[in-house]
Amino acid sequence: MLVPTVDIRSDSSSSWRFTQTTSELEPGVRLVRIRAVSDRLSPVPPFTVDVSVPATDCETAWNPNFGCAENLAPLPWWGRVFNIARTQPIQTLLSRRDENRLTLAVGELRRTVHLNPSFDESAFARHVAIEFFREPSEPMTSYETQIRIDLRPVGFADAVSSAAAWQSARAGSAATPPPAAFDAVYSTWYGFHKDLDARRVEDECREAAALGMKVVILDDGWQTDEEARDYASCGDWRVSAKRFPDMRGHVARVQAMDLKYVVWFSMPFVGEETAAYARFRDRMLRHVPELRCWVLDPRFPEVRAYLRDVYLRCLREWNIDGFKLDFVDAFGLDGGTDPAVAQGYAGRDCRSIPDGVEKLLNEVTEALSAEKRGLLLEFRQSYVGPEIRKYGNMMRVGDCPGSALRNRVHIANLRLLCEGSSVHSDMLRWNDGDTPEDARWYILNSIFGTVQYSVVLGKAPDAVKSEIAKWIAFADKHRAALLKGRIRPHRPELNYPVVESESDDERIVVIYDPTVAFDPGPIVKRTLVVDATSGAVTEFAGKENPSRRKR
Repeated sequence: MLVPTVDIRSDSSSSWRFTQTTSELEPGVRLVRIRAVSDRLSPVPPFTVDVSVPATDCETAWNPNFGCAENLAPLPWWGRVFNIARTQPIQTLLSRRDENRLTLAVGELRRTVHLNPSFDESAFARHVAIEFFREPSEPMTSYETQIRIDLRPVGFADAVSSAAAWQSARAGSAATPPPAAFDAVYSTWYGFHKDLDARRVEDECREAAALGMKVVILDDGWQTDEEARDYASCGDWRVSAKRFPDMRGHVARVQAMDLKYVVWFSMPFVGEETAAYARFRDRMLRHVPELRCWVLDPRFPEVRAYLRDVYLRCLREWNIDGFKLDFVDAFGLDGGTDPAVAQGYAGRDCRSIPDGVEKLLNEVTEALSAEKRGLLLEFRQSYVGPEIRKYGNMMRVGDCPGSALRNRVHIANLRLLCEGSSVHSDMLRWNDGDTPEDARWYILNSIFGTVQYSVVLGKAPDAVKSEIAKWIAFADKHRAALLKGRIRPHRPELNYPVVESESDDERIVVIYDPTVAFDPGPIVKRTLVVDATSGAVTEFAGKENPSRRKR
């Protein structure tokens, strides 16, 4: 077993004193407690915890932000930023046999933490610098956090999921997804972007319902008559009378098709020419000129109250079933200076932006749930970490249009990290000239998540619709194993060529690379093996032990 070293670095001129203690949670799992104290009330200074381990049989480095093989390189020089709105701080080193060598999980899940991995060529060792308090904090006299270090020679998936479970336990219970959070979704975004109206949406919803979809998400465009790909129209959140002259009636007609109705909102963005900008122009974090908008500062109570009241108004007026709350991870400075510092934090009721985000989400979700139970609330990468899952109940893969591979990899990553939550694919759309086999490839690469479709169904050939309906029915029938079971993706450095997930009585295996040799082992429960290249499904009854198969 590898032996790591852990050191603390901080400004020696600071009045703060740092200590560390280490205990063993179980064989191979250590807990390092970092404690900082000061004799006077003051912000915690920046400090770094260095963790180093010999690079013995360490083939690949992984963390939750990694997407595909180009990001899973054995020399991770890039840094990563984590906080309440940016996933969760986990770093894993694994062997070429998919076995854990070191999984490091940080207990600070709300404030911003930087993980900077590197490789020490001289010592031939892996190194991770964990940086705390690079952003200002509120004054305090003590601070404590923990770092969990897992050195067990267990499978990669087991190490990551147990680290994520430890972090989740620290954060508190995640929101319970309602049953509809696992139903196939129709989204208007890739199919229509902002070129939509009530009639076209209703026509598409009729098609979607016939194929087995149960939820529709009305994305960007409902609040403007324009089609520009920016956010100048965001902030006032008044429906376009031209596109949706009777929004409540439109929603009711769609709901009569047995579809839940969810509406998109960009939480932080306020367009330059809106009434909201005139009202809050001195309560912004930063300007985003290329998108023709500004970013609200959630540390102001009146900003949070405004957003809360907007969502309540729309819920009451339209009787919708949920909200797609987008761009929560844009609440930040993006490398710029914090205007609050020059203003002495005037008008703000907290100092850190992550604290403001937490207050905002708490106030919004508390008000909405009091108004209507069982609402669907979609969040998107990267704001999918343990602290934020207390508020959202649908965790979607970040935008990856046209990439079946990225959907596969990100769904697997999110399933490892978000046990108990509903994980959704990015919306699927393919070229109108693609074959039914092409469509099936997109679908099967997303099958371990709740699939969101954004195909223009009114133009889709019957054979393509048949593929969509077939796999929606498959996902519904095998939901317990496929979407809610214990997932095990294999070989991250190869983009998970085999993924499996199982419930107590069923196991689903999907093989994405026909050259991969996969041994399913003893078959102790009903097992379905899906060949993603052909769509063939082979079923094995329990207690069989098929020979090694090359697929």
